[in-house]
Amino acid sequence: MRALLRRSGVDAFLILDLKNIRYLTGFSGSDGALLMGAGKPTLLVDGRYTTQAAGEAPGTRVVLYREKAAGIADALSAGGYGHVGFEPSVMTVDVFGALRRKAKKVRWKPLPSELGSIRAVKDSVEIGHIRRAIRIAAGALRSILAGFRPGVCERDIALELDYEMRKRGAEAPSFDTIVASGPNSALPHARPGRRKIRPGDFVVVDYGAVSGGYHSDETCTFAVGRAGRRHRALYAVV
Repeated sequence: MRALLRRSGVDAFLILDLKNIRYLTGFSGSDGALLMGAGKPTLLVDGRYTTQAAGEAPGTRVVLYREKAAGIADALSAGGYGHVGFEPSVMTVDVFGALRRKAKKVRWKPLPSELGSIRAVKDSVEIGHIRRAIRIAAGALRSILAGFRPGVCERDIALELDYEMRKRGAEAPSFDTIVASGPNSALPHARPGRRKIRPGDFVVVDYGAVSGGYHSDETCTFAVGRAGRRHRALYAVV
């Protein structure tokens, strides 16, 4: 990040994407901002997260704010940062307007696309988190397969799968779990509803677990009952 900072010709980066913040510091709260300059990174949080930030992000200077834009502006002023990079895909018009009003001397520059490539290559610790997420998710699905039977509704299966992933240590599901049966299985992002599984249905399950901030993602298709010639032909097409 510091090498990227030098190449970008700015004094500091303002990071608002919570996934980038967690990747760079370890902080897993649901709100905050990270200011990275030449010195120690500054992690800005509100009063809900001061204790959590101090425990999760020991390599940072934790600063409390009452109002986010004002807190960021104060930190920019304290650091003497006059030229600051930001994430254009994350910064809202509302926040950008507030920062321009409160930090009038700062010049803003969109961050280079290279920021995404920093997270793209995984080290052994990250791969370990991904593998654990996969084990959690796959184990949860195996444990409920007996419930894929006629008369059971999609929503109940999805809820059971989410519960089993949590019970095995998932921080959360990777996304809203999809369980789609029969004609619903043709919808790429179906929502599990009250439709009950029928004999001969396909059931598509698209699911994943989060472990250490890393997500698994797997899609499985099951035939309820014996998979006949038509099932196999349709599956092969997909």
